[in-house]
Amino acid sequence: MRRLEPVLGRSAEDLERTGLPVPWVRSVVFKEKRRDYVFPGERHPGLELCYVDRGAVHAHVSGGRGRAIDMLAAAGTLLAWLPGEFHSLYAAPGPAPNIVSIHALGPLPPGTANLSKRAIVLEAAERALVKRLIEEHASGGAATAQLQSALLLELLVPVIRRAQAERAAPRRAAPDNIHRLQGLLVEEARAEIERRLASREEVSVTDLARALQISPSHLSHTFREAAGRSVMAYVRAERMKHASERLRDSALSITDIARACGFESIHAFSRAFKRETGYAPRDYARSVRPEKENAKRKT
Repeated sequence: MRRLEPVLGRSAEDLERTGLPVPWVRSVVFKEKRRDYVFPGERHPGLELCYVDRGAVHAHVSGGRGRAIDMLAAAGTLLAWLPGEFHSLYAAPGPAPNIVSIHALGPLPPGTANLSKRAIVLEAAERALVKRLIEEHASGGAATAQLQSALLLELLVPVIRRAQAERAAPRRAAPDNIHRLQGLLVEEARAEIERRLASREEVSVTDLARALQISPSHLSHTFREAAGRSVMAYVRAERMKHASERLRDSALSITDIARACGFESIHAFSRAFKRETGYAPRDYARSVRPEKENAKRKT
């Protein structure tokens, strides 16, 4: 801990006069989560560090610089939410996650912005600093605030430098595990959409997100990223696919088919069907049903 010697024993006011940014550690919390842990999301005016001590979490971050992003943070990984960034979390498959949350206010070291939307694996010395922060916050002894600020700076500086170096390196494709988790979420969403369409339930992004226990923004972003189109565009296409099958294979009237596909009126159904397929429902039915009738006669 020699690098802390010039910092320890000096007040926050002394450090501020030297021009060294001194964050104030507001809270340090260690929590054991459940395997079905879901955090719908929030944003803070200060910095929040999220250290995954056990298990793994899937994180969605939006706001700040750059586009929204999904990340998989395994055990030993640090996530940083910058002031104003929206973030949500849910447990990844596997052991229930343990998470350390560190909230800090006040001036931050130069380059902190490089931590935005990155998952950084901590080294052994840095993990030890996280443990010391937990212990010091719990003890509340003399000069606790000053020591916590020093420990936080000791943790942030090498992490910021590593993040800067990674940002300067050539951009790499998203890890396979991220694509796998995105694919699993999309498959769950598709199965829920299929179930709702079959039972004639309402289908909306909000309802789907609630059923999947994630935030609507996370669902929208991940679905578009993995499936190449929005959730509701997929729902509309699936409705039209079901309608096409019924028009082709059933003797139901177009009014009954419209109702079975969740449309309130035949006019709304006709407009939507023609927009998606280029055919009016009646014209489509006439074009496909005679072929079926002829095939029956031949047999």
